[in-house]
Amino acid sequence: MFCNQQQLDMKKIMLLAIVLTMAIPAKAQETVYIYMQYRQVDPSQSAEFERREIEYWSKVAKAAMDKGDMLGWVLAKRMDQGGNHNYVFANVFSSIEDFDENIWTSDVMEALPVSVEEASTEGMSSTVGDMIVRSEAYWFNGGNKYWVWNYGQPDDIQAFIDENKTLWGPWFKRHSQEGNIPTKSWELYRVLAPATSKHATVLTIDGFDTYSDAIQHCGGVLLPNDLDGWEDVVNSSKMDEIMPEGFGARVVYQRIHSVYAD
Repeated sequence: MFCNQQQLDMKKIMLLAIVLTMAIPAKAQETVYIYMQYRQVDPSQSAEFERREIEYWSKVAKAAMDKGDMLGWVLAKRMDQGGNHNYVFANVFSSIEDFDENIWTSDVMEALPVSVEEASTEGMSSTVGDMIVRSEAYWFNGGNKYWVWNYGQPDDIQAFIDENKTLWGPWFKRHSQEGNIPTKSWELYRVLAPATSKHATVLTIDGFDTYSDAIQHCGGVLLPNDLDGWEDVVNSSKMDEIMPEGFGARVVYQRIHSVYAD
């Protein structure tokens, strides 16, 4: 499939999805599915955990991509000390049917440059949760090293998605392209699993070049209420009815490493 350089750059940026975050197919706004796995790593072993994932397991992930079984792999680190995890992986797929297959086959595992025992991170980390999401909308305006992940449980999931796609997303995109705000990317996801009363049902991800911008955005300091069109957006929004409690959690992550399909 032929892709121009701009399309290839968009494909790579989407994988940073982390966040969680995450690969854009060449066709703009094509749906992707992402498996996110949350890990808790002993802080004293963080450096070795990252080294093994980058030097060993990212090569296995790339081998799966070379077979066409996966679009991308991302490792991100949680920047605060709260919650039950400090790392998250994102594996990106082009189809929900990809989840029916075992992509870690023996030929893919041959890409591991050392023995499984030497590469293993099981002794220094534990899996504390996972999540599968489907992309609904996204845009990019440059790179993004830090993300703010916004987890929500709206009363009406479809209304939340529709309003973000038609109102909030386009407004932020315009002001990002005009250089009025530091936001470099925006992603909107529907959570497919798990589906319980305790888990988020939607996820949005805001990307930034710097940690300071991500922190300020997370805390609401960068709220651009003096920019053109803001009042119209607020007046048109029904978010107070759609998700009256607001986001249940907002977490800042740093992209540590990512690998993409060619």
